[in-house]
Amino acid sequence: MNSRHAADQPARRAALETVIARSQRRIEAGDLRSARHELSAALHTNPGHAAIYNQLGVVCFRESSPAEALTYYRAAHRLEPDNAVYSKNLADLLYFSNQD
Repeated sequence: MNSRHAADQPARRAALETVIARSQRRIEAGDLRSARHELSAALHTNPGHAAIYNQLGVVCFRESSPAEALTYYRAAHRLEPDNAVYSKNLADLLYFSNQD
């Protein structure tokens, strides 16, 4: 890894944290379309970031798209299987989708 790439890591991490926080505020405000758009763009440039997948799962769940939410929750869980939030979101969706 070159020194420039190493120096970019903290800035990139901070930018991703900003995207996640902003998307959370948008989700809470009901602005799911903007949250989805921003998260999808972030995922395109950061395909290995579990928090983005999780947030997209939240958006899909709120949009009443459980199959799509499941895809995102599974991806987040696969990337970070020890993350309790991602595990809970996946388990909750699986549990409640079997209640019909």
